Amino acid sequence: YDFDFNHDGELFTFDSDNEWDWGTPWYRPNRVYHLVSGAEVGWRDGTRAWPDHYPDQIRPIAVVGIGSPCGVKFGTRARFPAKYRRALYIQDWSYGRILAVFLEPHGASYRGTVEEFLRGQPLNLTSMAFGADGALYFVTGGRGTQSGLYRVTYRGPDPVEPEISERA
Repeated sequence: YDFDFNHDGELFTFDSDNEWDWGTPWYRPNRVYHLVSGAEVGWRDGTRAWPDHYPDQIRPIAVVGIGSPCGVKFGTRARFPAKYRRALYIQDWSYGRILAVFLEPHGASYRGTVEEFLRGQPLNLTSMAFGADGALYFVTGGRGTQSGLYRVTYRGPDPVEPEISERA
């Protein structure tokens, strides 16, 4: 339901599974994709899902498992430690969690490792953004549940590296 660009201008998304296919040979869990020109990452249900061995099926950079993808946002504007400013944050509505995906170059694309950044119950996440103050803001709600706006900040030493400038 969302996508974002990293600091290099590369495009990423968090793709949904099809929960009706759980337990079947063609079930594909939620995945994070690097969207590249000409790639096929279209969502398909049931037996129409392409197997990973198809040569034109792009490989995911991270496999997340079951859930319900919502917001996607890079931490580029975050006032968090450097590791977390480079992360891709993805929201899971069903399980009330925000996951941080740490990317590393791999060939012409990336590989990602997933870390649980935040979890609540219930915490039906719907959208997120980084504010001008560097905090992560997220909204909850949906399907008759109470909506809420939350703010996540980092407490610790100043996480932003100072800019280096030369003087003549």
